[in-house]
Amino acid sequence: MFSLFKKKKKETKNDSNLLDITYSMSSGIPFRWEYEIEDKTICEFVRKDYEAEKTKEPICGGQVDSHYLFKGLKEGKTKIIFKLINFGDNYLSEINTYTIKVDENNIITVLNKEEKKM
Repeated sequence: MFSLFKKKKKETKNDSNLLDITYSMSSGIPFRWEYEIEDKTICEFVRKDYEAEKTKEPICGGQVDSHYLFKGLKEGKTKIIFKLINFGDNYLSEINTYTIKVDENNIITVLNKEEKKM
């Protein structure tokens, strides 16, 4: 089933106070990413931005990047947990756990990432 789409993951910063965790996949597959923040007093979800693959003509099942943006609220460490779920039957196929640190200036960085395939 996973051969039907290609996904990539990266962490980048749009500015010094936001963490961008990006997941890319084909728009035609029945999966979604859900996130959970372990300690919501340390960081918060800001917004989710989408970026579609740029082509001359619209294509069915084209590549879509989902940018999950998080902001540091106070100094500390916590985890952001992403789950890849099939929305047809709620099957959990992957869990990615990001250990993050927010410094005294509310700059958020990833310390570690763990991936678990189900």
